[in-house]
Amino acid sequence: MQRIKAWLRHYFGFSSKESKGFLAMMVMLVFILALPTFYELVIPSQPNMEAEIRELKADSALQAMELKVGKKMHHDILFDFDPNTASLEDFVKLGLPHFIAQRIVHYREKGGRFKKKEDLAKIYGLRPSDYQRLMPYIQLQNLENVQKKTFSNISIASNKKLERPIHLNFADTADLKKVNGIGSTLASRIVKYRSKLGGFVNSNQLYEVFGLDSAVVKLALEKFILPNSDGIKTLSINILPADSLSQHPYLDKKAAKILVNYRQHHGKFFSKDDLLKSKAIAPEKANKLMPYLVF
Repeated sequence: MQRIKAWLRHYFGFSSKESKGFLAMMVMLVFILALPTFYELVIPSQPNMEAEIRELKADSALQAMELKVGKKMHHDILFDFDPNTASLEDFVKLGLPHFIAQRIVHYREKGGRFKKKEDLAKIYGLRPSDYQRLMPYIQLQNLENVQKKTFSNISIASNKKLERPIHLNFADTADLKKVNGIGSTLASRIVKYRSKLGGFVNSNQLYEVFGLDSAVVKLALEKFILPNSDGIKTLSINILPADSLSQHPYLDKKAAKILVNYRQHHGKFFSKDDLLKSKAIAPEKANKLMPYLVF
């Protein structure tokens, strides 16, 4: 080391301190140049990160493809079902998420019912695409037939509150509501229709009341009587104007105008045949209208 310092002082003219600094710098330079070789010998080589990233992407794509294929295979399992009776497992088999299937079952347990196919689409969280996929397979039971069957099985004893028969043309809403299947709405509807008719002349007219089930009509006819034409309000066919005649359910405005026009040109009506000559109403309608007419 002393020889190197002496050579540096002699050759370059360095002082003692400059020689020491130069030697220190040379040692550091050698260390820096040797560092990469030392690093490769001591630290094991790392894997190629780019290759690893490509491999991960390939794995992700494969998993996505498997998931897509799995879903498609799962969705192909479609069959007819009634949302009012299908089990949670059935909904899952149809491709619905478990929490949606559970939500449908909970809705039913709380008393909810699906009366039409569109009701299923109202389930919170059900995707429109899932509803459109399942809609052709929804098979709802005929609720109307179920109601008819229920009403048909009602015991006559349940109507014992009507102890004695009441004339149908004099029954009020309270009397009508004593019949199973008739509530406030239907009772009011029966009374209103009876008023428009001018009273019932035969039992079949009850079937003309909108919303009144045939099974309920049969129960009502067991409790009400219609022995005669008491309580009938008649129409003076040869006196009333078209506006008044058209208030009757069996005569619309067009028919009423034709009748009045015919009466003005051909004179009074005296029979059903005269009504038919006007061609305002069909024979069947004329038969139903006759009990209400006064010539």
